[in-house]
Amino acid sequence: INCSTLVVVAKPWPLNLSEDVATYPSGNHVLYCSSKLMQELLFKTFAASKNISLSQIRFSALYGETMNWSGLICNLIDQARKYKKISLKNASKVSADFLHVDDASKIIAATLNKSLEGIINGASGKETSILKLAEIIAGQFDEAVEIENNEDDNFSEDRAVVSVGRLKQIIDTDKFLDLQIGIQKMMKS
Repeated sequence: INCSTLVVVAKPWPLNLSEDVATYPSGNHVLYCSSKLMQELLFKTFAASKNISLSQIRFSALYGETMNWSGLICNLIDQARKYKKISLKNASKVSADFLHVDDASKIIAATLNKSLEGIINGASGKETSILKLAEIIAGQFDEAVEIENNEDDNFSEDRAVVSVGRLKQIIDTDKFLDLQIGIQKMMKS
């Protein structure tokens, strides 16, 4: 099993992002994306040359209380704690598919147990706008947290609607941790 990332697919992603979409990353994260795609290609080449079964799990936006405190979710929690205000831009036009690290572990175990080969989208299959994420975080506080979202009419949507059809062959994604509960766990740790 090789753990990769969905960012190997160039943005904006097509809606219902499947495993067979062309991968040619570009943009601000091209070096990271390219390094992950190179990793996938190296594993694929080696596995084919040695006749080894290979699963390449492309994870979505991983989060969890055991991870380093960084990234979007942590930034929004920090804003809410420090300023009682979350400042966003185009948050209703940008979404992600958040996957708790515990569910990522379950995906790896299921992939081992069921021998699903090839590329697998490791995602929840649930699109969450950044604005909705901010609302979930703000709702965790006893005191009011203001959400300020400035929308740019010229900004193109950047959505994450990830297909988990292949994944559902080996695991019930409906049993994955609800984002609100995952955020609660993060904020308690």
